[in-house]
Amino acid sequence: MSRVEALEQIDIQTFKHCDSCDVRIQMNKRNGTNSSRLEKICISECPVGQQIQNLSQYLTVGPRKSIKG
Repeated sequence: MSRVEALEQIDIQTFKHCDSCDVRIQMNKRNGTNSSRLEKICISECPVGQQIQNLSQYLTVGPRKSIKG
């Protein structure tokens, strides 16, 4: 999977599941926009968050080439 494909899949998962997530909506109402607690729940308990973490392995960028001029 390419980096672009991984980004597209993450975007789809976020739009499809995270935007309408009841847990996220309730925590935002309770804590304002403080997402640090929400991220812990998403990473450790949510299957969608775990899928997004798995997709993140494709986001690494290789070493940059130096430009000699």
